[in-house]
Amino acid sequence: MERHKKHRYRKYLSMVMLACAVLATPPLYANNSLKSRIKITKRSELRFTGTEDTPEISLDKLELLNRKRRALIQDIKKFILEARNGTQKKELNMRLASLYMEDYYASLASAQQTYSEKLESYDKLPEDVRKKTPAPVVDHSEANASLKKARSLFTSMLKGRQRHERGDEILYFMASTSLDL
Repeated sequence: MERHKKHRYRKYLSMVMLACAVLATPPLYANNSLKSRIKITKRSELRFTGTEDTPEISLDKLELLNRKRRALIQDIKKFILEARNGTQKKELNMRLASLYMEDYYASLASAQQTYSEKLESYDKLPEDVRKKTPAPVVDHSEANASLKKARSLFTSMLKGRQRHERGDEILYFMASTSLDL
């Protein structure tokens, strides 16, 4: 039985390593003309001032990242409307979907942080007040909205007549997001 578990673990590990290698390798047949036509120059950099042992990120920095990510999403939406050909639109849609995924994970973290704060204050309430007050609940509505937008973009890219150059990456994202639903 133990040998069977080790074999399954090795098989799983090899599949994960293969998926990482496929995702990390840029396609050899990619058209570089997109990069020369549209350049997104907005960059976000996160630096923390704490010690190296505790990389705490302040809520202000997270909010700044969220604002910059959402501004980049709006910019890419404008670029999609101005795109000259299908290849540009595909690449921009892929970037937009991955930004929605980033927004999904950031919204999840924010919802968890808010829930933790509410739960902490709820636990500090006196026992008689706590019995009358409903327990806090995690609100994933904002995160789920970003996830639905990303999934709809990935789905529309898969439904296209021509096979998308990064179809394997799209399938990976679809599979990983279906676990989060």
